[in-house]
This record gives sequence, structure tokens and C-alpha cells, in this order.
Amino acid sequence: MEKEQFAQINTTIAVKEKEMISAQQFQKILLNPNKETIINLMQEKGYAIKVENFENLDLVEKALMSKLIVAYQWAFQESPSGEVVEVLALPYLYHNLKVLLKEKASKQDLSKLLIPIGKVSLSHLDHLVRTLSSDVLPDHLVNEVAAIWQEHLNYQDYRVLEVGCDLAYFKHLKRIAEQLDDQKIYQATSLIIQFYNLITVKRAEALHKNQGFMKQLISDQGHLGLSTYLDLAEGKEVSTWFNQLNPDVFSLQFKEAQTALVNDKLTLPELERLVDQLLFSAFESGKYNADGPYQLLRYLLGLEFEIKNFRLLISALVNDLPIELVKERMRPIYE
Repeated sequence: MEKEQFAQINTTIAVKEKEMISAQQFQKILLNPNKETIINLMQEKGYAIKVENFENLDLVEKALMSKLIVAYQWAFQESPSGEVVEVLALPYLYHNLKVLLKEKASKQDLSKLLIPIGKVSLSHLDHLVRTLSSDVLPDHLVNEVAAIWQEHLNYQDYRVLEVGCDLAYFKHLKRIAEQLDDQKIYQATSLIIQFYNLITVKRAEALHKNQGFMKQLISDQGHLGLSTYLDLAEGKEVSTWFNQLNPDVFSLQFKEAQTALVNDKLTLPELERLVDQLLFSAFESGKYNADGPYQLLRYLLGLEFEIKNFRLLISALVNDLPIELVKERMRPIYE
């Protein structure tokens, strides 16, 4: 990956980022949340949404995802490296594989659940799942899908499809990080995988599942065994582990979260929010780099979080939930 190749797309991002919602604008909405103000701001920033559709959460979701889909299409078209965009787009590929595999297993039409985001077209994914072969997709992806389907045939359990796709996603993500050979991207993928494992173990413990169950769910791409994640879940050696994943170990912004993690005081939603905050921090330096892929990753991640924040806010208003819940769960805002 030649970082100088990103100079042109980074110039475009400097223009496109003006369409992002600022922290000041979000704070203003939170002080006096009402649908007219929110819709007007969203329309101003390019969201195709109407006031009369505000309380229809399906139509709201369609408007939110439409903007994200267009952004990823632009990124794949303009980025000098499709693999860089895949660092963030890859979850959609494996979401679509889950949908198509479940569709094949259940013989139901689940096409409305597909999300057209990714380097691989939906038609190619559909062909792969139907035939378990492909002339255009990489062998590692074909082999993973074939293995997942065989596991499903062996156990006749839809959960095998879910778990198999999750674990295949982490292998693929790790493969991309190694191909790109970039320290920040490698660190970002590592924190995604390792926090997934920790959250999985903590969720399984809350459900009183045994270690055999946990071992089937965690990814071996994190380079740590189940016993280590069990210790981490109890707060043992958490500071050392956390500092290795923290992209800005000298910053004070995560000290409170680190202390809470050590004392086992973070809920699962709080842990998931912390992952997003750490991920955003990993690419924050891209704000000042004219070259390299970080501005693109930061822009796409910022848009993902903007959409998450709008989803939280609108859902809270429609369902008469306290705005404080929105504030507690908001993701970082692109600045």
C-alpha cells in the first residue's frame, strides 16, 4: 500500500466532511429534541427523509442506510486500495452471507435483509451460497462458506451459520490487516477481535454457559486462549492488556473506562461503546495527515457513528425514552 496514493481522495474528503453533523449541532438537538429540527438538519446534510416519515422507523432506517450505502460505493470506487475500505465494510459482507445461508437453509425469501455494501456484489455472494463455488471470489472465502454449510448439514442448527460467519469474518479481517501491513490498521483489527472475544466470554458467563460453549464462540485470531479471556473478564491483568490495545496510551480519555474495566464495572453495551471509541481514536491522527488511508477510514467510521447516533436519537423520541439514554450511548462525533 502506497500511502501517497491517498492524497487525491483525502482532498475530496476535506470537502465531503463538511456534510457531517458537528458536535455542536448534536448538542443543540439534545438540548431541545424535536422532529422538525432533526429532519431539517438531516435533509441539509443529504439524508433523503421526510417529516411525515419520522415516526416510521423502517423508513428512517432506509434513509440512514441509503446514505451509508452511497458513501461506501464512493469509497470503493475512489480509494486506491479496496482492502482499506474493507477494513470497515467487511461486516456487511458477512452479514449478507448469514442472510443468504439462512435463506438457503430455511427456503424463505430473506432478500429484504441484504445490505448492498461491500467489495463483492450480492449476485456473486448469492451464487457462492447456492453453488458453494465461484470463479471470481477468493478461494479462502469459498472454502469458508463451504465449511460453514457442511457444519450446518452436520448439526442442523442455524446457530452454526451465525457463529461460522462471525469466525470467518475475523479470519478475513486479520488477512486484510496483514496484507495492508500498516501498524494502525493492524492495531485496530486486533482490538476489534480481542474485545469481541472478551464481550463474548462475559455474555456467556452472564448466561451461565460452560467453557466448552465459550471456546466454540471465540476467535482464535486474537492470539489469546480462553483462560486468558476468563481472567480478563474477572479483571485480572486488564490494565496490561488494555494498554496494548489502546491506540493512545498516553491520553487520559480512556483512564476512567480502564479503571471500570479492571473493577468489572462496565456493562456489555458500555464495552461495545468503548470499542467504537477506541477504534475512532486509532484513526484520529488521520485528521492531520495529508497522505495515507487514515482520513478515509476516519471519515467512513465517523459516518457510521453519525448514523448510529441518529438511530438512537430518533428511536428514543418515537418510543418516548429519556434523552439521557441517548447521551450515554452516543458514539464519537466526527470533528
